[in-house]
Amino acid sequence: MKKIILPLMIFAFKEMKMKFLILSVIMLSLLGCSNNDDLFNSDTDNGNTKYSDTITVGYRQEYLAPGNAFSLQFDSLLHDWRAPEGSPVNNDKDVKVRISLDINGQKYQTALSLLDGEQQYAIAQGLRFELLAVEPRPLAEPAADYRIRLAVRECEDAGQYLIDGKFEEARKAIDNWLKETEDWVIPANVHASAYVLEKLTGWLEYHLAVSDAQVLCYDCIKTYPAQSEIIISYSNQSKYEYKTLDIQSGSPMQTGGFHDFDGTRLLLLQVDYTSNRFEAVKDLFFPGKSDEFSVAEKYQSPGDFGFQKLYYKELEQLFFYGTIIWMGRGEILYPKNWNIPQEYPLTAQLDIVVPKNGFEWAGVKEGWQPPSEDVKSVWLSVMPSILAREFLAANPEEKVKVYFYQPSVGVGDPGDWKWIFILRNQFSPTEYSQSFFTIDRHPL
Repeated sequence: MKKIILPLMIFAFKEMKMKFLILSVIMLSLLGCSNNDDLFNSDTDNGNTKYSDTITVGYRQEYLAPGNAFSLQFDSLLHDWRAPEGSPVNNDKDVKVRISLDINGQKYQTALSLLDGEQQYAIAQGLRFELLAVEPRPLAEPAADYRIRLAVRECEDAGQYLIDGKFEEARKAIDNWLKETEDWVIPANVHASAYVLEKLTGWLEYHLAVSDAQVLCYDCIKTYPAQSEIIISYSNQSKYEYKTLDIQSGSPMQTGGFHDFDGTRLLLLQVDYTSNRFEAVKDLFFPGKSDEFSVAEKYQSPGDFGFQKLYYKELEQLFFYGTIIWMGRGEILYPKNWNIPQEYPLTAQLDIVVPKNGFEWAGVKEGWQPPSEDVKSVWLSVMPSILAREFLAANPEEKVKVYFYQPSVGVGDPGDWKWIFILRNQFSPTEYSQSFFTIDRHPL
């Protein structure tokens, strides 16, 4: 998503002594919100938008909008892999930044990029924040300062409609987006519905109220025309909900109705190996249910490049795919767009809730030795997650599965390694309750 805050990456000019970083925000007062990415490609009046009222914010300083409408902070430069000024290499977009927002007391963090295909904007509570430029490009000599420009304007917010329970308004907002796909040229070698739906879920995840959007099936409802299903999960700091939405095939595609999800969910909780810091969450949805949950794996040893895939065996569903590189570092290819824990409801209660029947390893390969650390001590890191507690309450007899992901081997870097806890849930609450209080609890 979009909202995944990646670890601070070492960028090409890490030796530069940057005096300060500057954030420039361009405020635009427009009603409605176009999805035309070309709208923001210049600083001139293009007939629709006039860029004005530039506001400068120092690095890690806070800008407070008039009337306390929102506050915005430029947190960090995650990476800058652009070619230096004057370089013959045409690479002026491969840069990513992180910003924090506070709108009406709701806090958000998101990463934005200039690179095509990456998340270039985010929508929160009716405002769209578009990254326009990161200036200057890396220089051969140390650069004194950097400026990041954002365009901010009013925008229709499908995610906020869902949070507010305005499902008809959310459906109309999605239909408005789908209408813009009518003139798209769909590649000849892809399924048209699949192509549009993948783009739709990506767009939905640009809404910071949307935790995740996934395609459940393509043209799987055999009506005329056929219908597909997507699952949308949405959250704020007090609740987490999800709904299934039917999408009717056609040109353009159109939404049907929202309804409750009936299937299986897997919750993946990622913890850093060296610090035991709770880093990321992914909630996956699959059609179908099963009495048992076992993990099948496919492993290719990293002579140079290897990988490991994990499957929900009974449902024949892939739920993890990570590469492994000898004398290098692999990456998680699936699932994408992990969310930070703060995007889900958390509890400040200082207690320990552990799986009744303990833990079991997933993805075990021949000759592999598990790490010596006590898994229960690592599990304590995810205790603030109400979502994890709900999954335990829903399935109290099942062991929590643990996968130890090592993307770097040989002379591996433990700083790259991750613990991943895997929990299963086959019931569909529409809103979080206090049901986890029924679990046996142990004070710290």
